[in-house]
Amino acid sequence: MMPCSRYIEIQITEKMEVPQAFLLLALGLLGALPQGFAFLDLRQDRNFIGQHTFGEGGFLGGLTGGGAVEGPPGVLGGSWGTSGNLWTSGGVAGGGSTGGGAGGSTTLGGGGGMTGGQAGASILYPYGPSERDQITPAVDDGFSAEVKLSVPFIFFNKKYYGVYVNNNGVVSFGAPCPQYTPDAFPIQGFVFVAPFWADVDVRNGGKVYYRESTTPGLLQRVSNDINSYFPNINFQATWTFIVTWDKVSYFGSASDKKNTYQAVLASDGKSDFIILNYDTITWTTGSDSGGNRWTGLGGIPAQAGFNAGDMEHYFNIPGSRTPDIVNIASTSNVRTPGRWVFRVDSFKVPGGCVAGVNFAKFGDIFWKDDSCEEKCICQPNGDSSCTKNECSISEVCKPSKWFFLCQAPDSCI
Repeated sequence: MMPCSRYIEIQITEKMEVPQAFLLLALGLLGALPQGFAFLDLRQDRNFIGQHTFGEGGFLGGLTGGGAVEGPPGVLGGSWGTSGNLWTSGGVAGGGSTGGGAGGSTTLGGGGGMTGGQAGASILYPYGPSERDQITPAVDDGFSAEVKLSVPFIFFNKKYYGVYVNNNGVVSFGAPCPQYTPDAFPIQGFVFVAPFWADVDVRNGGKVYYRESTTPGLLQRVSNDINSYFPNINFQATWTFIVTWDKVSYFGSASDKKNTYQAVLASDGKSDFIILNYDTITWTTGSDSGGNRWTGLGGIPAQAGFNAGDMEHYFNIPGSRTPDIVNIASTSNVRTPGRWVFRVDSFKVPGGCVAGVNFAKFGDIFWKDDSCEEKCICQPNGDSSCTKNECSISEVCKPSKWFFLCQAPDSCI
């Protein structure tokens, strides 16, 4: 699948006559469409054809049809109650024993010490008509025009002067992203923040709001929050950009499930931060991504994190593209359920370490890969220190969600 930065979507709906649809398909196969037309989405009959990509050489893609196997509510029931989740909130500081969200678990990367359940509405910064927010187009896989920023935003050591707000849970730099099924990171050439990259359909309900703001009260609130998570930098925000996905539904929905979440970009002209707030998350997947129409679960679930487009700098919030992402409103790296905070001019994550693309909290011990040759510990300064230390003769190397651990052969992780 081609990266989002090269996509322009052609919507072929039930209202389009079949000959028109096949004309577009034929033009793509012959290479007659201009290179910009890189994404063809035949949603009318997913079993006939899925996604094709067209460029200078014409047909570059393959059939990816199929569609989700659907069933009545409760088909997927029971799949979220297992123990051992990596990062859901715990009952005691440092991880706890049981989570209060949908998963219930011990924690490795969640920060610990949090109360369970969905994050409250107060976690969101003000948004909506009362704040004079703008709204993205109410179309499937829609996005805003490029929003020219009044100040540059530094993301992974590069300055950006404009953003696109995408209905499908992405804020992108340089190009819009109509792609609805999330790809695994890294993705070459596409620069974006993904609070919750999934197949949003605002035609089924909800809105996507956005605005720049230099309102003093808001700037002070954002500054206070960031300074509480990064106590040694004396940050004073002079600019913010707030995007809120308010009660949005998923493509193909046969339910009333809605998600509400928010991305906040903040800058003082020297340091740049992103705050991701998750108020209510009840679905993860649209039907064209393999999700169940009644539950919004299954298939290829949502992706949350960052991608710098250089195949080197990227980060997954734990649970991304797995069923566990439905619990993201009960997780955090700053001990506030439903909130993740990052410094992104030069990437830093409070509360732990970034090991590869995964998050480990301070003091976590893990092995890097399935060879279990290097034992690592997340240090208080945010770095992971690793030394050669293989499993003992009485232990075996076992995967533990995002890392590996040396365990007795008959132990459960």
